[in-house]
Amino acid sequence: MRVQHRRWLRALHPAALGTQLAVVGLLAVAALLVAPLRSILLPVTNWLAVALVIAGLHLHRPRRRAAWALVLLFVALVAIGNVSHLLTTITTHAQVITDVATFGGQLAAAGALPLLLRVARRTRASRQQQWQVRSPGGWLDATVLALVVALVAGELFARGLHHHRDEAMTWAIVLAPGVDALLVGVLLWLVFSRVRLLPAMALIVVGGFGCLLYDLLTTLAGQRVAAPGQALQALGVVNMLMFGLAALHPSMTALGDPRAPRHARRPSTQLLLLLPCALVPPALLSAHLLTGALHTPALLLLGASVLVFIAVAAHAVLALRYSELSAERDPLTGLLNRRGLARAYARMSASAASSRNRRVNKRSSGAHPAGALASPHSPASTPPTASPHAASPHPETSPALTPPALTPPALTPPALTPPALTPPALTPPALTPPALTPPALTPPAETWVLMVDLDDFKYVNDRYGHHSGDALLLSTAQRLHEAVGEHGVIARHGGDEFIVLLHPQRTSASASSIRASGAASAQGVADGIGTALSRPVQVAGQALCLTASIGIAHARLGDDLDDVLADADIAMYAAKDAGKDASSTFHPQLREDVVKTITLTEDLHRLLDAAVLHGSSASTSASTSTSTSTSTSTNNDLKGTSPDEHGPNAADLRDGAGQLKVVYQPVVDLSDGRVVGAEALVRWQQPHRGFIAPDDFLALAEREGLAALIDEVVLHRALAQLHHWDEAGMSGLTVSVNLGLSSTCDPQLPHRVLHALSVHGIAPHRLHLEITEHDALPDDDSVRAALHEIVGAGVVLALDDFGIGYTSLSYLRRYPISVLKLDRSLITHDDAASATLRAGIAALAATLGLTTIAEGIEHAPQGEQLHGLGIGYGQGYHYSPPLSPEAFATFYGTHLLRHPPHATQHTPG
Repeated sequence: MRVQHRRWLRALHPAALGTQLAVVGLLAVAALLVAPLRSILLPVTNWLAVALVIAGLHLHRPRRRAAWALVLLFVALVAIGNVSHLLTTITTHAQVITDVATFGGQLAAAGALPLLLRVARRTRASRQQQWQVRSPGGWLDATVLALVVALVAGELFARGLHHHRDEAMTWAIVLAPGVDALLVGVLLWLVFSRVRLLPAMALIVVGGFGCLLYDLLTTLAGQRVAAPGQALQALGVVNMLMFGLAALHPSMTALGDPRAPRHARRPSTQLLLLLPCALVPPALLSAHLLTGALHTPALLLLGASVLVFIAVAAHAVLALRYSELSAERDPLTGLLNRRGLARAYARMSASAASSRNRRVNKRSSGAHPAGALASPHSPASTPPTASPHAASPHPETSPALTPPALTPPALTPPALTPPALTPPALTPPALTPPALTPPALTPPAETWVLMVDLDDFKYVNDRYGHHSGDALLLSTAQRLHEAVGEHGVIARHGGDEFIVLLHPQRTSASASSIRASGAASAQGVADGIGTALSRPVQVAGQALCLTASIGIAHARLGDDLDDVLADADIAMYAAKDAGKDASSTFHPQLREDVVKTITLTEDLHRLLDAAVLHGSSASTSASTSTSTSTSTSTNNDLKGTSPDEHGPNAADLRDGAGQLKVVYQPVVDLSDGRVVGAEALVRWQQPHRGFIAPDDFLALAEREGLAALIDEVVLHRALAQLHHWDEAGMSGLTVSVNLGLSSTCDPQLPHRVLHALSVHGIAPHRLHLEITEHDALPDDDSVRAALHEIVGAGVVLALDDFGIGYTSLSYLRRYPISVLKLDRSLITHDDAASATLRAGIAALAATLGLTTIAEGIEHAPQGEQLHGLGIGYGQGYHYSPPLSPEAFATFYGTHLLRHPPHATQHTPG
């Protein structure tokens, strides 16, 4: 039974819909071609449709069963009516059953259609609430369609009444065509207004159209059911099976759900679909005028044609306007897009400039009434002179009323206006208006732009799917509207970035006051946005708390919008760098920092491109390099050509990018001070900036996807140097290489490591790979498998910076770690609590059988105390800072003379 049930499920799978429709098509063709089959296929397929609807209800168990109960009732009554019609030759009661069943089926269909209407109406309302751009032609579509359907239904009703009087037709046949026309109009409206219907609903719509066409053709022929053998029976075969296939499809559970047909057609598409309907009234009018066979008055047809034409023309105008507005809106959220944002900013700039000009003109006209300062007797060619009471010369100031004699001699060249021609008493000082502020001194209109970027939005898309991400964006848009309100306009800049353009402040205050109040207002809006977004939102059944990084930039209206957005973008990334869930206001220093970061990124790319370019030849030279002389008696014999200078992975650029250098900090045995190994540390040397600290470029490399490449360069460089030291007589040393997050999570890590060991001829146990809990590693099986493979090959795995985070113990459980490196913060503090912590960690390591290395030893007593706790190895500035390969060789030789090797020499790990 289970096997059979699974076979049925496979047959009813959504992917089998094409096969099912093909079978229905073959049955229809057979019914059309073979007339005797029609009377057999019709009842068989009708009852098969009933069985399919029942099976679909049992299989999918929809929550909204009212619509499907009506569908089942409709299909069953149609099947009963068709079977009883075949029995009319046997019993006289069969015709009564046929009429009752057919009429009942029409009532059931009429009851099911309002459920579809309710779906469309509710969906439309929800879309209007979510979107700012609404389809403007819905009511016009309904008007045109209602007029056309009313005309057709009225004509059919009139025709039926005429035949009822003349031919004594039954009322069922008289009224059925008009009712069919009304129901066709209902389905047409659904098709006109919605696109991408769910498969189950599309099948029901197709079946509904077929049933109405079947009923319309039979009733117009004076029958209630197609007579046995008629071709219309083939249409009856297809219609009922459409309802059965709809019930089998899983999307049937969405029938009656207000969210089911959630995609509205574009107004332009609605207009194209509406044009054929708009031709119906003129066609009816033409037929009436040519034949006179229609029963609808010509005047009514003419009025309907005019109304339909007006409605279609209005729809065309609104559709064009809608298209223009839609070009400025984001299709998902309804917010402004980039184009709409640019236009809004341009409108703000124009409005601010116009307002500013009006204020200037009003001030000028109020200070200088027309003709108040003009002298009709003054020659126009005489240049005006400056007044000591005016801020600047004014074109309306006449030399007859403003004598040059009042101007200090230093400001009026004697050659231009002789003092003797200007009587001092002609111009009273009070006639020179004091408020002659030029338009350039009017405070400019200013605004503020906020760039809002959702933090970790990619996680939502990856974890819950893009549909959930879209729902989250819609919720974000709504909350931004709540937070911003009437203070500005909102745009979606792309992805999870939103722009808030605040309205300019209209005040007569000074520019500095405007900027200060504007900054406070912008910060208040940013705080409100953060608060609004922090409320939990339901996504895929999970309550998520959103955070956002917000960049704030100041703009004078008229400034280039792209420049303002670039400033806001810089401030937004500064907020992200500060830890996210924060806001930052742009200032010039941020741009300088960004430029430095961009330059650093470009140099880093060039640097590592060169490393890849020289990698293969470098690796070969590293594995074959030999030392020209070896001796253990002098320190100079331990020095040789460093792989940093020529050879493996030098990555040496002469075009300004600089070069990566690897330095080595000795690791010593705390019992006797012997050098047992070295930690390879990368440094970046640039011609113009000198040495760049690892903290300044490693995090950048991680963000740019370059960290794994840097780790590989350091790995090859360190192994090549170890090989070089072996040839110089410094055998037995180990080397430690740090791995970043990208390298640790790389599934190719085992291959890369083992390949590097093979290339440089180094035994696996002499390589220590260090992972750190600073970069949270995922609890992933692939990461564990890769590290286990490396350790299984003999490489030693160490946990760096142990003791400062929260994941150290879990790392000991997850990964095959054999060496603990205590963080320097645990070593430098000498208080009792730190001493107790060090002792506890040493005891824990001893219990777990782990080797311990202490970092950051700066004084001899620290080394002695750590050795007393059972910690075997250490490194720090007390022994040596990180050294170049040559300096390390010298240091090793010096210590070799002081601390000769034991018969049994141990190395960490």
